[in-house]
Amino acid sequence: MPRSREGGALADLYERDFYSWTRAQVRALKKLAATRPNLDLDLPHLIEEVEDMGREQLDKLASAYRVLLLHLLKWRYQPEARSASWRGSIVEHRRRALRLIQQNPGMKPKRPRLFAEAYEDARLQAAAETGLPLERLPQTSPFTLEQALDESYWPEPAEEGR
Repeated sequence: MPRSREGGALADLYERDFYSWTRAQVRALKKLAATRPNLDLDLPHLIEEVEDMGREQLDKLASAYRVLLLHLLKWRYQPEARSASWRGSIVEHRRRALRLIQQNPGMKPKRPRLFAEAYEDARLQAAAETGLPLERLPQTSPFTLEQALDESYWPEPAEEGR
């Protein structure tokens, strides 16, 4: 996404927090659509496109959480198969998630919901990839968001029967 250096406060917001910038632009476009309905712009589609750009940032964060949680689950529940690629994926997706939040601080309130939803997907994928019964993996994340993003956190193997 190109970065503007001009335009004042909105350009500054664009630079600091792209997600929040998209939210502000959607509000402004909706206000414009309400007050100037005869404007020669396709406002409904412009609004939709800008909303999609903001959702894309949320999707990137959710994806980073999903892959991170998938490999943390595999790390914990299949310790005999631990690999350098799992370790590398955990490191990479921690960094991706942290970078996305740094670049889009307006997404911070969305993190708990995105993390919980990502865990549901990661749990299903982990069961499919490992061959473990789905019931063996907890219904809610055994990792907190803080643990998952902590570069020094590496889950211990799960106890049998859990």
